[in-house]
Amino acid sequence: MNQIILETIALRTEYDNVRETNDAYLNFREGEISALLGDRDSGRLSFFDCICGRTIKTSGNIKLYGHPCSIEELNENVHLVSDSESISLYHFCNITVADYLFLMCRDGCAKISLNYESKNSRGRKLLEIILPKHSLLDDIGTLSQMEFLLLKIGKGLIQGAKIIALEEDFEGYSEADISILRSDILLLKEVYPFCIVWSTNGQKGVTELADKCILFKGGNIIKQMKVSISQIMDETNLVPFNRDTNARSSFYRNASESGPVFQARGLKLSDVYFDLSVYPGELISIIEYDVEKKNQLYHTFIGTRSGQLYFRNRPLPVNWRFQHETFPIIGLDQYGIKGMFPELSPTENLILPSMRKASRPGIVLPEGIFEAAFREWKKQHPSSEGNLQRMSRSDRLSLQLESWLIFHPAVLILLEPFLHLDQQGRGIFSQYFSLFRKRDTAIIVLSSSKTNYLAEDSAILKVGLFDHEIYYENGAIVKTNEYEKND
Repeated sequence: MNQIILETIALRTEYDNVRETNDAYLNFREGEISALLGDRDSGRLSFFDCICGRTIKTSGNIKLYGHPCSIEELNENVHLVSDSESISLYHFCNITVADYLFLMCRDGCAKISLNYESKNSRGRKLLEIILPKHSLLDDIGTLSQMEFLLLKIGKGLIQGAKIIALEEDFEGYSEADISILRSDILLLKEVYPFCIVWSTNGQKGVTELADKCILFKGGNIIKQMKVSISQIMDETNLVPFNRDTNARSSFYRNASESGPVFQARGLKLSDVYFDLSVYPGELISIIEYDVEKKNQLYHTFIGTRSGQLYFRNRPLPVNWRFQHETFPIIGLDQYGIKGMFPELSPTENLILPSMRKASRPGIVLPEGIFEAAFREWKKQHPSSEGNLQRMSRSDRLSLQLESWLIFHPAVLILLEPFLHLDQQGRGIFSQYFSLFRKRDTAIIVLSSSKTNYLAEDSAILKVGLFDHEIYYENGAIVKTNEYEKND
């Protein structure tokens, strides 16, 4: 078995006093490509940042070739290859391959005259493997995207790095490019003793390149495995797409029998304290005329402002908002195009945002799930454009709400959802409120209007939109309307 290069023992990472990775026990061997998978909040990025020297605070042990080392010592053996950091370099002109390999490095120009022949010899040896059609005098601007990526990897190896920290989703790369990369890495393994720690949020290349996958979720490593898309799907318990409005998971049904799903105690907007309890499937409207106090209340509910909050009768821990899989409480304050990802397709907007928030590695979702979800949504919106920018405002709003319906949140907290909406947009919210409630999602609507921009209070009562409304004035309850549930 190949030698272990890097080992982490009970490694914990923190950023701004927030723990992001818990007790990571991992090892990385010579010749091995390890793919770190998981959403942005899963602990994957924090662990990768630690390997690259970006994390501010760590605890636990890091061993290099079996010996304890500091972050600084580790960095001497790590070479970062990042898709974001390569863009500006790639468009430079009059920079030769040799310049890039030997000048643009830690030694820089100070040691350019030292071992000149040795450097050229090592450079030519490297190019024979990864760029056989190029020379050290070629301009890096003449390289293809994949050739430049190989050059970046080679640069680390030629400088003696034992760990290549690869941050790349391979967007824009073809299948042929991936094949070239795979074959060249196999050749490099025969010459250089190194491992690759690969952080990715993309599906492309995982099965072709990785020797093993390491799944992060909620700050923990939940699984290490040889690459298998079907096995990853099983291990992450991905919820299959189902828009059945009568579907209720046993998880939420059982929770509804045990009392409030969400509570806030000792809230204080002015000199008045108050408590709030919300039950599964309940829809509450909170109207606070003071905009600043309304925003304070919203940020308290979503965890960006301190407050005594409880989820299923248990106190919410500090920084719970980073653990959406454990605490599926979602706050939305941007709607339609503002609340979506314009660089992604409609299908990706439908699936990826909610999967990322759910701390599930969306990278391993097969194409079939994307197609099924979008096909079902299109049945409800047959005239919708396939391009996000050309979609109508109502279709964008529907797409956004559908993505959160797939996520199955336990609590949905909305800030001014009806602002600037026409009657059609208001109808979409009314429709989706019904769908969420049938899945036992509790909904809290915060606004600064008595009518919530829907209609007069009498009309709200007639349609049975809210279970009850709470009116605040300067932080004090001035009126409460409680309506009979209309199932």
